[in-house]
Amino acid sequence: MTVILTEQQKAALRSIVEAVRADQLGETFTIYGGANGTTLLASDRGFVGEDMLQVSRSMFDTESRASPGSTYTLLGNAYAFVDADARPKPHIAPRVQLRRVLTTRVNAGELRAICFDLNMSYDNLGGETPADRVIALIEQIQHTQRWDALIETILANRPDLAGELPEQP
Repeated sequence: MTVILTEQQKAALRSIVEAVRADQLGETFTIYGGANGTTLLASDRGFVGEDMLQVSRSMFDTESRASPGSTYTLLGNAYAFVDADARPKPHIAPRVQLRRVLTTRVNAGELRAICFDLNMSYDNLGGETPADRVIALIEQIQHTQRWDALIETILANRPDLAGELPEQP
């Protein structure tokens, strides 16, 4: 199951994980509704500190899936999410990103159609495997400065790849 969190909820989850790692909150905690609509998180290690009240409210408000009196346990996925979110995202060169998309999401027949649409010969690309031909195609496209034409052609054949394709190299 995929859970989509808002930026405010991501910040709340990050704060909760940090409190557990700092031994301020147990991995299993209960949500309590406080006065004036506040929300408190409590565990066998006590209640969260005042600085966490706002983030806990954003993560576990009365309109969310969580309800007062509910008990939750942080799982490995929560830690992995926080750790992955904190790491800087590595820069991937556009040509590498495009190679990865074409070799994993486009089959040989689709690649042949893309070459045909670009007035290029699939058989003359060089290389013995489809992955080799993808590399040869990208190299030729960059050499002839037809990056935009390649991206447009890929999208015409596979519009579902729109979010995965890189911009200009």
